[in-house]
Amino acid sequence: MKYIKDLTYEMIEEARKTLGLFDIETAQEVKLAYRKLAKEHHPDRSALGRYDDGKFKKVSEAYRVLMSFISQYNYSFREEDVKKQLLGTMDDFFSRFNDSDSAERRGKHKFKGRL
Repeated sequence: MKYIKDLTYEMIEEARKTLGLFDIETAQEVKLAYRKLAKEHHPDRSALGRYDDGKFKKVSEAYRVLMSFISQYNYSFREEDVKKQLLGTMDDFFSRFNDSDSAERRGKHKFKGRL
């Protein structure tokens, strides 16, 4: 994959929206969103021949933009930064269970049954 050097916020924001991502996502979530949409719009997998070349190209370009941005990110392996990131990751993880608005937007439903 050829990466893009001169990225702008607008390019990243458009790519994020194209893939249906939220403001904060992991690289794995970016890849999963891309794969889902690529399968949906790929010419070999398109249902009933309803292939939209423009949509497939737009999804592919959005993925390339976001992967370019992610590949340029500087990671810190200092102990305090790692602990901060791990704690933030756990907070983000648990907040997803408490945020009914984000659950609805993602198409997931909060558990309403008994344990």
